[in-house]
Parts: sequence; structure tokens; C-alpha cells
Amino acid sequence: MTTNSNLLQQTLDILEVLMERTDEMTLPELDLLEEAMTDAVKYKITDAVLRQQVHTVAGCYAVDPALPDGFSVTHNDKRPISHKVWWYRPYITTRQHGEQTVFWVECLDGGCWDRPTWWGEATSLEAAVEICRNGPNWTQPK
Repeated sequence: MTTNSNLLQQTLDILEVLMERTDEMTLPELDLLEEAMTDAVKYKITDAVLRQQVHTVAGCYAVDPALPDGFSVTHNDKRPISHKVWWYRPYITTRQHGEQTVFWVECLDGGCWDRPTWWGEATSLEAAVEICRNGPNWTQPK
């Protein structure tokens, strides 16, 4: 069995045990359990998706991630689930301008209706990380 299959089987086994005990639980306890399980499952799945798409990190930000097909040309209202993990997660892409390497920072934040928002450009990876941390260049005081 693969690691993903093992993880899924463990999750199903835990859910089966929980289902056997739900009659013993109060409604507030069930509500709390549902919220905790939902958040835990979302976190684990998001983590797995990002591990597949992100191979290089700088300052906790993805560098040149393997973004899903159509990521940069999809209307925000029509984005599939595979794009959702990138909402409000700035990332860095490496570009060549002649002889110079520059780092673009983009983020799927709704600023553009059909593509990620361009947050800024830097000539060093460290400066790009700072843009990720501080937000778009145009929101910074001069």
C-alpha cells in the first residue's frame, strides 16, 4: 500500500471508531468534533497538495511552484478545487530579463478576476521574500 493509501485507510479506521461512539456524545461535543475533524482533514489534504507542487522554498514561500493547469488564466469564480490551496499564499517565480534574473511575487488574492495578482518584482530572492511578507509594493508607504 502506498503512503497515501495508508493515510486514507487510517483516517477511515478512525472515523469508524468515532461513528461507533457518537451515540454517547452530546450535540455540542459532536459539533466540536465535526469542526476539529473538518479542519484536520483540510489541513492534511492541503499539506499533501502543496508537497506535490512546491519543491523549493525561501522564507516559507514557494519558489517556482508547479501550479495547476490553467492557474494563470482562469476566472476566479470558475477555479477548480486544485487552485483553492493557493488563495492568499504569495509565491515567487524566477524570470529572465536579458542577462538579469528577477523574481516576481504573485498571489491569488482576488485582486485580478482572471489571474493571480502581481505583487512586485525584486532583483534578489531575499527581497522577493520581503514582498511576500509585507504585501504588494503599491500598498507600502513611500
